[in-house]
Amino acid sequence: MKKQVLISLLFFSHIICYGQNNDSISINIIQPEVYVVKDEWFQQLNFDLNIENKMSENIELIEIELCVYNKNENIINIKKLNDGSVSSSIKTIPVKQIRKKEKVTVYNPFTVFNPYIDLYHLKYKLFFDSDSQNSYTTEIDVKPKLYVHKTDLYLPLKGKIFVIDGNDLYSNHRRFDINDPIVHELMDTHTTPGIFAIDFSVIDSLGERYSGDRDNMNYYIFGKTVFAPASGKIVKTNNRYEDNKPGTMNFNVQDVKTNKDLFSGNCVVIDHLNGEYSFLVHLKKGSVMVEEGEMVVKGQPVAQVGNSGSSMFPHLHYQLGDSPDYINSNGLPICFHNYNLISGDKKIGKGYINTGDIVENQ
Repeated sequence: MKKQVLISLLFFSHIICYGQNNDSISINIIQPEVYVVKDEWFQQLNFDLNIENKMSENIELIEIELCVYNKNENIINIKKLNDGSVSSSIKTIPVKQIRKKEKVTVYNPFTVFNPYIDLYHLKYKLFFDSDSQNSYTTEIDVKPKLYVHKTDLYLPLKGKIFVIDGNDLYSNHRRFDINDPIVHELMDTHTTPGIFAIDFSVIDSLGERYSGDRDNMNYYIFGKTVFAPASGKIVKTNNRYEDNKPGTMNFNVQDVKTNKDLFSGNCVVIDHLNGEYSFLVHLKKGSVMVEEGEMVVKGQPVAQVGNSGSSMFPHLHYQLGDSPDYINSNGLPICFHNYNLISGDKKIGKGYINTGDIVENQ
């Protein structure tokens, strides 16, 4: 209910249809809040569109247009994907066919902007053709917020760290389809808690994550100490789940339906006492060093990296949320303080990290 109220307050949508009733196609934002993350290089939007075809015929998405307006409601930027005469940029959208009575996720293709554009008001217009050759246009207006962090976060690992998945458009966590039947059956979630989540690993000079056989012990990150990224109170731990053999997982579909903790596996959840919660998951069995109710300080050892839960290889999954529920919390942007970006040997006072970055605490 809370999410529905937020969506109704933040966004409004209307349908302009030709030959059909106005409620024949519905569109809304999946995330309850649309945040802008911004640093000196870029600003980024992370949200997706939920589209429902209520008609009795199939439709196809043929064009997406975005108009950006500033505070004076003047257009300052226009982006389009369409079916061009030579090459079709709309093909970059993986799901374009929407069958009758079907609901699909359309990933927002326009996410990265230069840091100087005023993203005050966004108007998305989606164009469709139907089996009967009718044309339809849906529009949705979005007013994003610049996210203001409440917690000064620091990298939860020491040494040089490789970012497997960061905040960028092609991140594994970014491409999370809540309308996928399997996802819906297993997780029963209507939001994307890990949309800003980050996966950390350690690589050698050749970019390899392990040496020798593909065994947990041969991964460079397995068993590495995990540190509290900020001070707070431990509100949840798991410490009993077996580490998976790389390439497999120790549970099945029926197990997950009755025990959602299998997704995170061994974990530590920290309440930063300001509405932000840190999730450190896929930890090594028996390695958790803290207990629920305990207060921790920034940089305190809390566990070791493992390969438990919904993990196919040793790594540390970190996400920030607005509640202690790993599955149903709303994902929040993650901005780290005082780290080195290895590319260019640049020191970062405060910034966002992306897939492929190699970073290190200062």
